[in-house]
Amino acid sequence: MSPRYIYLTFDDGPLNGSQFIDSIATAKNIKINAFLIGKHDRMSKGLHKYYERYMNNPLVDCYNHSYNHANNKFTYFYSNAESAYEDFDKNEKELNLKHKIVRLPGRNIWYFADRKRIDMQSGSSTADLLYQNGYRSMGWDCEWKKGKPSGMPVESVSFIYRQINNRLRNGTSFSKNNVVLLMHDDMFQTRKAQKMLSDLIDSLKLHPNYEFAHMRDYPKQK
Repeated sequence: MSPRYIYLTFDDGPLNGSQFIDSIATAKNIKINAFLIGKHDRMSKGLHKYYERYMNNPLVDCYNHSYNHANNKFTYFYSNAESAYEDFDKNEKELNLKHKIVRLPGRNIWYFADRKRIDMQSGSSTADLLYQNGYRSMGWDCEWKKGKPSGMPVESVSFIYRQINNRLRNGTSFSKNNVVLLMHDDMFQTRKAQKMLSDLIDSLKLHPNYEFAHMRDYPKQK
């Protein structure tokens, strides 16, 4: 049976929770992907240290999730593709990001190698401009949702495992044999949530054909 590739992606770091994700990746010796926000890095010395941990960990690839996260006003942010593009460009420079890979805040948009899928028209022109300037926009296949107001992972470990497994078995991910899971750094502040993440990784590692991968290598082929 050929390999299947799993991309664990964490959005919105550095935040409280990033340090535990970094530690778990090291303890489990697996590749993970952090989509970072420059504004968060500037918020405190502690958050900057979490950013540095990510950047200095060879198991962690750091990518671009914009500088301001659209200030959570997504329609307004994407109404001007030029200024949105400049926000990503600023983030790349401020955080010294080495890979031209982005995830658009509030949008599940894929655009690379002439393959494109958009979830909302608002954001499409920004993705076009990013693509024209050599960036690859990466969406996701599955999401481990964050509870409100708890901030805890909503679904069980077994539910997320089955979702990943089903996508791979049914060939319903954006790229066959590759599944991208979206999570957020601040979901993993508590010991309970950290154990859930560890348990998910352990479950995936038990599968003989699953390999953890970096988004820069997406999509990996057999």
